[in-house]
Amino acid sequence: MHMSAEGEGQALWFPYYTVNGNHDTYFSLSNTSWLSKAVKVRFLEARHGRPVLDLAVYLAPHASWTAAIYQTSADSPPVLRTSDLSCTTPAIPSEGLRFTTASFDGTGSLPADDAPEDVGRTREGSIEVIAGGDIGENTPTASAIMPTSAGAAPSGCAILPAVAAGDLIPPDNALYGSAAIIDVEEGEYYAYNADAIADFTDTALMASPSGPLEPSLAQGNTGAYYFADGSGARNLAVRTAEMDHGIDAVTALFVADTISNDFLVSRSLGAKTDWVVSYPTKRFYVDPVYSAVAAGAMGATAQSGTFHVDAFDRDAASALPAPTNVTLPYDLVNVLIIGRDDTAASLFGSQFTASLPISAEAGMIRLRTAQQGSPGPGMTLESSGDILYGSAVSGFMAYNIVNADAQPNRLANYGAAFRHHLTKCDGPVVFPASCRRWP
Repeated sequence: MHMSAEGEGQALWFPYYTVNGNHDTYFSLSNTSWLSKAVKVRFLEARHGRPVLDLAVYLAPHASWTAAIYQTSADSPPVLRTSDLSCTTPAIPSEGLRFTTASFDGTGSLPADDAPEDVGRTREGSIEVIAGGDIGENTPTASAIMPTSAGAAPSGCAILPAVAAGDLIPPDNALYGSAAIIDVEEGEYYAYNADAIADFTDTALMASPSGPLEPSLAQGNTGAYYFADGSGARNLAVRTAEMDHGIDAVTALFVADTISNDFLVSRSLGAKTDWVVSYPTKRFYVDPVYSAVAAGAMGATAQSGTFHVDAFDRDAASALPAPTNVTLPYDLVNVLIIGRDDTAASLFGSQFTASLPISAEAGMIRLRTAQQGSPGPGMTLESSGDILYGSAVSGFMAYNIVNADAQPNRLANYGAAFRHHLTKCDGPVVFPASCRRWP
């Protein structure tokens, strides 16, 4: 498997959704193939990554499925709504499907975890999408999910649970997706593309019955290809990570030794900046209900939550009042608030935050998983014995500015989102400072 530079693959990772702070999250999934697809779409809560809603989506050739995660009140889980005609299991009624706390409060099929059981956990998190299989042509499933006419819903959605599994074949790399976090009243819109893993599986993962956590990222192939900031001639070749377990191969794809992005917190612009840092695979190593299905071990060492901070203003001067580390403790989603002091509020209204006080109005921040003289976290690559240094992360920076001088009835808020810039570092256990892991 490998991370797709083109953004199309068999498994997709959306690092963040939220309905906090008057935001909604819009979600889009597209199939570029000539074949229909059965796809698992799973929404994961922010603290530990337990599922709060999952469903199967059946995409006709070249079809797209769109949905929105809405808040309905400040103290209730969000609701997933769609006007899309694609078949889903379960079906989505006009009033939507409400997210649930059952996966972590002990009322569902999974045991309760050790964290608070409040609905706030459901109101932000991540989304994973896994291709469960392509649908063979001229089969009952293929006929069932095709629209009967333009603008009409498919006529056979109700038969899918009974016939779909037997019609599935291994999927191709034809899924892509995007999301947008929107505050309609304030005119805020933060859009990003999903991470895409290509050649994730050569198996129709939804062809047989599975438990509440399957299909999962743990069921992928055990080999991964990646590029890294190694030393000398190592930079010129694609690296291979051949692992014993699929989840460790996925972890290797996401491992980054440094995370870099911009910040903008100018008071004159009313600017705010949040960094979203999600851990796509950490739950498989720290939550017993996931480790039971993951059967992985190596990636556990690549899940440190502490980063060493470098920050610079636009003239390359230090933007930190003092040497700083930052801890991102939550297993799935962490929102790092960048502010002029530690009282800054989250742009997204997140409940799963850490703060990074900064002394400049704009510039660049780098989070490092190691400091001089320390190897930091890493995972051993079973095919070579080398170490892949870093933590498995994904995410983006978002900022918003307010134009106090805007003319009446003109838009006064502007915002943007930019994916993080990540570097990889691998090599022997005793490794020179040839990557960007040290200053």
